[in-house]
Amino acid sequence: MPHEPLSKWSHDSTAGKVLSFFDYEVVAEALEKNSFSIEEEVSTLVQHVRDPDPKISLRAHNQLRRVLNEVAK
Repeated sequence: MPHEPLSKWSHDSTAGKVLSFFDYEVVAEALEKNSFSIEEEVSTLVQHVRDPDPKISLRAHNQLRRVLNEVAK
């Protein structure tokens, strides 16, 4: 299956910055459809925060802060 050349792709430079490839409403809808609650997500992130590997715990800590910030809004 041939791919479309990149030259046919157009970029709108006036559209602004891309802040994320995901929309919060879409993510919330996906979580709801999968019966994955915020409580489960936070619980999983807390387990990862307690991981002895600093790379895992730091990333989980940052993600946990984002989730808690979103919940607080």
